[in-house]
Amino acid sequence: MSVSKEEYRKRLLANIEQRGWQFTFVFDPDGNDADYAYTVGFPKSVNAPELIVSGLPRDLMSNMLWEMYRKIENGETVRDGARWSDLLEGFECITKRATRSDLFDEWVVSSVWHWQHCGNDGNPEVYQIVWPGAQDGLFPWEDGCHQSVIEAQPALWLDAKKKRVRYRRQSGHWPFTRFQSPLHQIEFFCARDTSRTRPLRRDKTHHRLCRQRVSESMAVSWTRRCEHLAA
Repeated sequence: MSVSKEEYRKRLLANIEQRGWQFTFVFDPDGNDADYAYTVGFPKSVNAPELIVSGLPRDLMSNMLWEMYRKIENGETVRDGARWSDLLEGFECITKRATRSDLFDEWVVSSVWHWQHCGNDGNPEVYQIVWPGAQDGLFPWEDGCHQSVIEAQPALWLDAKKKRVRYRRQSGHWPFTRFQSPLHQIEFFCARDTSRTRPLRRDKTHHRLCRQRVSESMAVSWTRRCEHLAA
């Protein structure tokens, strides 16, 4: 499936106009790196920074970003180091300001385009939602945190040791970064509030992510949270 840059941007703008923001899910087809999701449109719709979260099932990350959208609509402010409840059952998450040098070129490409499309200079402010391990409640920067929790959440609040490799550009395709294939962007770019509409759909992406990036017990815990929200 080939999607042009113009068609992608047209659908992106329509989503933001209709729902307030776009949910953008990005995955590594080889399963070597953690999947992640980010928002597009928060600065325009709720005057807030864009958000990014990684290493969890797609529907759960969608639920977390929707919950953040509602919290911001109700007057809460995104701050560096702020703790957030009601995103994962039994645990708090923390927002960290993303400052990595490759953030805008490699991670939140659509957010940058929309920010500049709205007439702004430079790049939007971005915060990463960081979650703790389900077994010990430890965050990636804390001693004793499980390695799977660390690997599932690239530290975008720190500078990168090396940049990720890009795929070659292909005729008729927007030159997405390595993990941002036009097919998958278009398939999941609709910002549907899955926490209120339907239960979690178990697909190969979820199983691969849980198997390779998150320990079994942690994946089960967070998946149950997603199912609870979707009930």
